Amino acid sequence: MPELIRLIPAADPEWDQWLERVPHDAFHTAAYHRVWQSAGEGEAWLAVFGSTERFLLWPYLLRPVGVSSGFGQELYDVSSVYGYSGPLVAGASPGDPFAAAAREAIFELWRRANVVSVFSRFHPLLNNHMWLGGTAGCPCLAGPDTPCPCLKGVRHHGHTVSIDLGLSEEQVRQEYRKNHWHQIDVARRQGMVTEVDEGPEAFEAFVRLYHDTMRRNRADRRYLFTPECMLSLRRALGARASIHVARFNQQIVAASLVTECGGLVQYLFAGSSDDYGKMSPLKLLIDDVRRWARKRGNHTMHLGGGRGGCDDDSLFLFKKGFSDRRHCFYTGRWILDWKVYDRLADERRREAGEAGISAVHFPAYRAPLTQHLDLVKV
Repeated sequence: MPELIRLIPAADPEWDQWLERVPHDAFHTAAYHRVWQSAGEGEAWLAVFGSTERFLLWPYLLRPVGVSSGFGQELYDVSSVYGYSGPLVAGASPGDPFAAAAREAIFELWRRANVVSVFSRFHPLLNNHMWLGGTAGCPCLAGPDTPCPCLKGVRHHGHTVSIDLGLSEEQVRQEYRKNHWHQIDVARRQGMVTEVDEGPEAFEAFVRLYHDTMRRNRADRRYLFTPECMLSLRRALGARASIHVARFNQQIVAASLVTECGGLVQYLFAGSSDDYGKMSPLKLLIDDVRRWARKRGNHTMHLGGGRGGCDDDSLFLFKKGFSDRRHCFYTGRWILDWKVYDRLADERRREAGEAGISAVHFPAYRAPLTQHLDLVKV
């Protein structure tokens, strides 16, 4: 009997009913996808291949590309939400013929829908890049932003950092960088405190500090999510998320949005006041979020990686001062129709003219102009 494939929209409760059957993160949920769908990032769908005993789930965003000259038909591409998403599988193992059949069935479904290219971010802790044709022993020796030797279409970009919440306080202290501990201790002695605060004042401060931090670091404009988008995200995540703040003299000087799902805590968004930079309020906040997460019975706190998956920028340097644990970060890039892809990329280059387009952006036909790229200050 052939395996079945179906598409479930983000408005359908069945989306999360499938997720309940397999380990996942908040990034995979229908509510999280609805936020980015409402923000204009694409139409959210969950592709399901198989049965309740054995299945592959692939949540994604379907985005219109427009009509390319010479083709006369509506074109689309597939992308993933902000964060760590990608496919989930139950009842099979990496390298299993079932996983390959599921992948090909979903790709064929997309081809029939005039999908030109597919981009996916994978989850560093769930290792779900393995479902795209690799083996559990993939060595990721190719280096940053290069194809993984075992996985066609999959790229290894760098690493992320997580904290093992099962460690004792003494073990944690051994993992923290010495100057991290020193600054955390100084902040406590000077009277800085942290807490979970779900009030409107705390949320407004969180958004403001996040935006201030992004602008201060000259982050790409695409990361300056509007207050409305952040509020929608907070409401959609519900009990899976919380706002944590650091206060000094009753003033909120740092804040973060933290998600919690299946024992995994994600340090998702954060910001701090430049006026208190020498006190390093984010270091104290991360340490106290770690303590909070451990008391709630979670097993891992994921801090994420550097900007764009980079291993040698200031953000990654900051995060790796909390833990020695590293996880490989992968993305997937597939071109389903080379003829159309090349035509669209050529049209984008002609539009850009002398400004040119980013040589590393995928897909190329959505690449920003090189002269308008906001480089991150490190």
